[in-house]
Amino acid sequence: EVFSGFGSSAQAALLQHDWPGNVRELRNVIERAVYRHEEPQKLLRHIVFDPFASPWRPAQEVARKDANVTNSTNIDRPRYPFDLKAHLDQIEQNLLKQTLSEHQHHQGESAKALGLSYDQLRSLVRKYQLNKL
Repeated sequence: EVFSGFGSSAQAALLQHDWPGNVRELRNVIERAVYRHEEPQKLLRHIVFDPFASPWRPAQEVARKDANVTNSTNIDRPRYPFDLKAHLDQIEQNLLKQTLSEHQHHQGESAKALGLSYDQLRSLVRKYQLNKL
């Protein structure tokens, strides 16, 4: 059977989409839509742009993907030159302080909460001199 085409709502959706992936994304969306269309004799009326879209995907992950930035650090676009190492050290240090505080400075429980060994946590505590808290 021959594909009968796109309905007006599908055409409008295709025209209004931002196409961040450019021509390759357009081609993939069209191919996927035609392949999945179960009634070729009818016009295709609905376009799926994200084949991985799911109502169970965490909202933060969707927002992060859409914004193309990491929302967990609450930073906007960095000004360059940017000291990435210092920034990551600060994030690591803040997370360690928060976790230690939440676990009443019990290093074994804090290490477990962070998915670290006790020795790894102790090394980070020494690195950031957090044993003086």
